[in-house]
Amino acid sequence: MSKIPRILFYVERSLHLPYLRPIQTYLDRNGLAETAYSAPPYFPGDDILPGWGLTADIIRELQTISRFYPQPTDFDPDVTIVADACHSIIPELRQVINVGHGMICKGAFYTKHPGVRRENLSELILVPGPWHKERLEENVVIPIVTTGFIKGDQLFGPQAMGRKKFCRQNSIDPEKRIVLFAPTYNPELSSIPCVQERIAEIADENTVLLIKLHNLTDESWKDMYAALAERHENIHYLSDADYSGMMHAADLIISDVSSIFIEFILMDKPAVLVQNPRIEEFASYRPDDIEYLTRDCAAVVDSADELLKAVRRELETPGRLAGVRQKYAGLLDYKRDGQSAERAGRAILDWYRGEIKYEPPQTAIVLIPGENTDPKSLRSDLNELKSKLGDVDYQVLIWNEPLDLETGGAPGAEWFSEFGELKEKINPACKFILFVRGGQKYPRNSLKWLHSHFLWNPKTGAVKAVTQRENADAILEKMEFDPSRFNNPAIVSWALLVTGMGQSVSGRPFFSSCVLCSKHILEKLLEKPHPPVKTNIFPVLDMTVLRSGYNILLAADCYVWEKQDQASDGEKRGQTEGGGLGAHGPI
Repeated sequence: MSKIPRILFYVERSLHLPYLRPIQTYLDRNGLAETAYSAPPYFPGDDILPGWGLTADIIRELQTISRFYPQPTDFDPDVTIVADACHSIIPELRQVINVGHGMICKGAFYTKHPGVRRENLSELILVPGPWHKERLEENVVIPIVTTGFIKGDQLFGPQAMGRKKFCRQNSIDPEKRIVLFAPTYNPELSSIPCVQERIAEIADENTVLLIKLHNLTDESWKDMYAALAERHENIHYLSDADYSGMMHAADLIISDVSSIFIEFILMDKPAVLVQNPRIEEFASYRPDDIEYLTRDCAAVVDSADELLKAVRRELETPGRLAGVRQKYAGLLDYKRDGQSAERAGRAILDWYRGEIKYEPPQTAIVLIPGENTDPKSLRSDLNELKSKLGDVDYQVLIWNEPLDLETGGAPGAEWFSEFGELKEKINPACKFILFVRGGQKYPRNSLKWLHSHFLWNPKTGAVKAVTQRENADAILEKMEFDPSRFNNPAIVSWALLVTGMGQSVSGRPFFSSCVLCSKHILEKLLEKPHPPVKTNIFPVLDMTVLRSGYNILLAADCYVWEKQDQASDGEKRGQTEGGGLGAHGPI
């Protein structure tokens, strides 16, 4: 590609800017891309939902360095960069690269829970360190590139503010000890309910306390600590402090489950973590996630009295846990050289040039046209497959008598009329076979969604797409959506993809006219003395898979809809008897 790409930076929340802006700056300053920003309409948050979007003053500041588009599609980007899972907000933007969010994510991102499979909606994920990549690989099939901690460039790059400058700007004696209190905002995780105003006991004539709260912290807590700082000469409430300055200035950090404690130990300085007694009430609490596995790099306390003792001890012996801190720093931040944003920018450009891409196994597609198929409808089917199955290597085989090829009815496809011919015609490199009926519409990257279930479920012999609206509605209801809200089948497909990514149910009772099976299932089929004809291939596939000792899954994330219902009543009865979706447990 000769032209430079159009790259949009979509900012769901202001806290994502330290991950997005350095990449945009690198690309723009070096003339490597045409860049712009966008964000959802501003919502400050309430008692139930956290806020999103950007305030008017932040937007004005961004407009001094780049363009800003209230509607992201107005920029018409080649790729959109996000710092969190924004796909449900920007469904119209398909080419998305996720540059991650922080060093830890409280059970939502760098975790081995299947919920992280939603990240496969992106084309590429960039992560800070090798440990993050290893933890994602179990559920993420798209490319993952280790770049280093992008926000950390502020700590290790040439523009970092040092201790002396920070102290000068904040009227702090640099000879005093400086302690940073930076708690998270979740009431079940935060250290604030545990220490409240007793944090003031840290400050004395030789010790300065800096208080930096998360921007989603409850307003009553913000007011409490702002008032506390007003009453104490050696307590500073930082509402808009330079990140690198306060991190370099502090001798020790007090935190809890905030990602900032991991960022702080990258500089090999001590941390004290306050354990909230409600921690196990947190919805995404998983003790085997990074934020809990790394707690041996810090002193962990569960009361204000213990906190005061631990702070004194760690300040007196700051090297006590240096070896543990250094071990985790290497696992969680690649290089720490101030060049993570540059590596991220190069990875994005490599993806744009096709040098980094998702490569599913080669697949043979067996297209079963309808009885009244003509060259025009066949061309439509082939164009639909080409545009929606994704940038994958596949072979098309048409199960029918050849149409008039002079009309261009089936360019690049092969024909067969007897099932026994199929094995001879399939490319030996193809490891999977997708059986599909004509006249169907597919979600973009359908093969990607179907293939993934084989990786996550090793005993699977076939994966079915959802092709009946009643099954799609049942899945939506399981996910607490009202199916009547979705009249357009394309919207139904998108809703299932975003909310059901990676989820499945037992598939045998459900008819589907789009089934992906492994190649050895085809070999089992051909062992029969009377191979099936195309009118009953789907129920025969079911029986063959089950008799071979494999499972059949219905992919809750892949809805394929037909222009008209072409399945026979007999086929449907044979595969829908035996219970509905609810009979197979939770998705």
